[in-house]
Amino acid sequence: MHIETLRTLSAQTIQQAPLPLKELLTDSLYYPGAGIDGTPIRNWAIGVNSFIYADLSWSLSAYQQALDKAPVRGYRVVAQRQVHREELVKPGYSMQAPLELHKDGYLHALQINRLVQEGPFALWTIFERNADQSEAHGPERFSLLHLRAEGVATYDGLYAAHDCVPHTVAFIRPGLAFGGNYSDFENALLQVMMRSKLGLPKHLLWEHRCSEDLLPHPPWGKHYGQRIQGPWPKDGESGFCVSLWAGNHEVL
Repeated sequence: MHIETLRTLSAQTIQQAPLPLKELLTDSLYYPGAGIDGTPIRNWAIGVNSFIYADLSWSLSAYQQALDKAPVRGYRVVAQRQVHREELVKPGYSMQAPLELHKDGYLHALQINRLVQEGPFALWTIFERNADQSEAHGPERFSLLHLRAEGVATYDGLYAAHDCVPHTVAFIRPGLAFGGNYSDFENALLQVMMRSKLGLPKHLLWEHRCSEDLLPHPPWGKHYGQRIQGPWPKDGESGFCVSLWAGNHEVL
C-alpha cells in the first residue's frame, strides 16, 4: 500500500474515505488463522505495510479489547473503522468450494467458533510509528485489515475474486483440528491459491522450531523450497521461530 495513501488517513477521514481494497490487497501479507499475532508485523524485513488477517475465533469485542491492551510495539492507532461486506465482496460473488474441502469439517469449524451466532466482522486499522522510534524500527505507517472469517473463503472472496495475489502468505500454527480449524484446511487453501492466473504468492512465512532448519511440510514444501530470511523469534513462543521462504514459481 502506498505510504501517500496511508498519510491521508486520520480518525476523521477514514470514516468517509472509500476502502482502497485493491491497494490493500496488492503486495500484502495474508495470514489465515492469525488471531492477534504480531510476529509478521514486527519482522519488517518481509517488506510489506499492508496486512490482511483472517480468523474465525475472535469476536469484535474481544479483538478490540486485545488491541487496546496490547497494541503493536512502537506504534499507536491513528485511524480505525468497521468495514461492511459490500465493500469487500463483489456483487454476485459466491465461493467456489475447492475439491479438497470436506463440507462436514468446514461447517463444524464454523460451528465451534460460533461464527453464525456471533457474526462476522471486518475492522480496518491504521497504525503510526511512535515519535520516539527511528526508521530502523519499521515503516512510518501500516494498515491492518482484520476479518472474522474462514481463511479459504477469505482468500477466494478477496484475492481470487479481485484478481490480486499477496506478496506473502503466513502459515503459522493455523489451529488445525483441535485448534478450531478443519483437517484439510491446508490443501483446500492451496487449491484456491493455485486457481489464480497470477500464480502463488512470492513468499511463505513459515513457523518452525528454532533448532530445526527443515523444508516446509507438504503441500507447501513442493512450492517453497528456498529459505531467504530468518529465523526470527515468534511472539510469545520461546523455542519457535519463523522464516521466509521463496517460491519455486513465477508471479506475473
